[in-house]
Amino acid sequence: MRALLAVLPALVAGGLLHGPALRAEIAARQAEAEPLESLAAAVPSRTFNLAHWRGEARVGSTLWRAAVVACAGAAFHDQPNCLSVAAARHLERVP
Repeated sequence: MRALLAVLPALVAGGLLHGPALRAEIAARQAEAEPLESLAAAVPSRTFNLAHWRGEARVGSTLWRAAVVACAGAAFHDQPNCLSVAAARHLERVP
């Protein structure tokens, strides 16, 4: 969230405060900001993708457990990065 707040002045100065362009810019930044924050983004993350979440699942990290909780009941069309978590859970066969 801090990353988004830090870039807000640049968005305003850049004239991106116009509907869809602003939403797309915020979603893109959110998808790449932090692993858990990316799960709420409306666009797929290039950084926190299936490979990332498979690695977290393999080691059973605290981040992995938080991601599973964050994505419980997620609508994949609204939260596409939770689809990566679900796929990692299936592929790594973790509860």
